[in-house]
Amino acid sequence: MAARLGSTKFAQVIEEIIKLTTEADSLVEFGTTSESRGGSQPYTRIGEIGDAFMPLSIESMAWQREAGAISVMHFYIQEGDLMMDPMVVITPEGEPLQYQMDGVVGHFTRFNEGERGQYKTELIAFLDTWAVNIRRIWLPMAKEKAHAAA
Repeated sequence: MAARLGSTKFAQVIEEIIKLTTEADSLVEFGTTSESRGGSQPYTRIGEIGDAFMPLSIESMAWQREAGAISVMHFYIQEGDLMMDPMVVITPEGEPLQYQMDGVVGHFTRFNEGERGQYKTELIAFLDTWAVNIRRIWLPMAKEKAHAAA
């Protein structure tokens, strides 16, 4: 049995937020939409700087990648610089293509699609944990945002 390459838990909760806060019906649609082509909103953010929790930003990478990748990050501002804490670029299936953690750690890793290895396996386990936190904290915030917009 081949090991999975992505976190389906992570992809599922990100897709739920995208469906609530944008016009996209799926990660694939969101990931392949760019402003130049029209269609659904290629970006969403839950929360604001200064809130109790760091904002969650989800962005289509269609302007940069052909594969329909999606950037997901928490961020804060430090001395005027945007600090990613963390940022991951995933495929619509939840496979990580890039990971970045700014600040003290200052870590950046890029993966080839389909690449396997210990670090990628550990990152997928982290995404599963992050998915639980997003579902518990930011999904309810996304539901409030969608309700307020309706």
